[in-house]
Amino acid sequence: MPDHRLPRIALATGDPAGIGPEVSLKAALDAGVNGICRPLLVGDPDVIRKHAEAAGLKAELRVISDLKRATWSAGALEVLAVPLPEYRSASVVAAAN
Repeated sequence: MPDHRLPRIALATGDPAGIGPEVSLKAALDAGVNGICRPLLVGDPDVIRKHAEAAGLKAELRVISDLKRATWSAGALEVLAVPLPEYRSASVVAAAN
């Protein structure tokens, strides 16, 4: 059971093609971080999933669209969804280029 007295800390995932999603995800999963706060990832859930898979990280994401829906349930990582209009991984070249 999460300690609801701990502060809520938002971790922005940053550039989807950079290291931000992986770094923020690793921070949110870290036991030490969870001991001092209730982390909330803010970003595109699809981007976060792709980075988790690429980094070999097991993460149960609980995607929400409103902070009021966050529960910080044990075992789940809260993600405030801020979907990108269109996500392309770095390995995909846009036809317009």
